[in-house]
Amino acid sequence: MLSITRKVEYALIGLAHMASLGPGTVVTVRGVSEQYGIPGKLLAKIFHEMRSANLLCSHQGKNGGYSLARKPGEVTLTDVINTIEGRADLVHCSGADGPPCPQSNGCNIQSPMEALNSRLRSFLDSVTLEAFCVPQNRSEGV
Repeated sequence: MLSITRKVEYALIGLAHMASLGPGTVVTVRGVSEQYGIPGKLLAKIFHEMRSANLLCSHQGKNGGYSLARKPGEVTLTDVINTIEGRADLVHCSGADGPPCPQSNGCNIQSPMEALNSRLRSFLDSVTLEAFCVPQNRSEGV
């Protein structure tokens, strides 16, 4: 069955937390880790990956940490999943991300499976970070 990995869940928790606090709010990995019970080293790696993909900005210095690099409505589930886990596909019929499928020459489900992949990608593109945001009291910032 399809499932979102724990790493993607942690990425979404961190992103939603930042988005809920408002534009420009800087948070620390430690603060988010402690508030949500996420292993700090893993969250630091996830935040680093999201910074490399321009989903987050890093801020150095005494009040350093991370903030959103884009507005919540501009960050899609596709962006997050692709950053953390790679391209989200149900099947890999074309062999673009690996060896070609041994059944590809006479496969009777290739076309419907590719259509499912397309629908999945369209759905993931349609869901933005805004859907995960719950407004928080600004005084509770991490």
